Amino acid sequence: MDLSEDQKPDTPDEMKRIKKRGGFVSPPEEEWGGPARVWLDANMTLPGLAMARSIGDHLVKPIGVIAQPEVKTRVLTPEDKFIVMASDGVWEFIESKPAITIVNEFLKIGPPPTYKAADNAGATEACTRLIETAAAKWRTEEGDYRDDITAVCIKLPGLFPTAA
Repeated sequence: MDLSEDQKPDTPDEMKRIKKRGGFVSPPEEEWGGPARVWLDANMTLPGLAMARSIGDHLVKPIGVIAQPEVKTRVLTPEDKFIVMASDGVWEFIESKPAITIVNEFLKIGPPPTYKAADNAGATEACTRLIETAAAKWRTEEGDYRDDITAVCIKLPGLFPTAA
């Protein structure tokens, strides 16, 4: 289950907020594949921010770039096996389902085990493989350039002690 959605400058709600505050949004660059961007002026000279939500970009705050994320909440259940949190550099070329397949390959999840430090190895390996896969896809699509690729994989079974 996806608990967030990208808030890119050219999604309808994001673009509406930015334009309402006097900002400008350029569409994705087709020639070289660049993303949609937020601009202070119609001539698109500054700053060219490729996101509609950001922490600390004070220059574009007056034109509607905000820090408040949109997220969903979910109460965890015994059926939930893991959580993947990752930056946009992971999600640029990997959809949720393939990411889940990659992570699930390394997590040996069955009946809740007795917690041991070694149980974390599967989550570490899963995270490493997800990051390596994202980096390889960036190389294929963009050559030497890539966005930040950060991920955290949390294996849930055995994480919390159960009452005996």
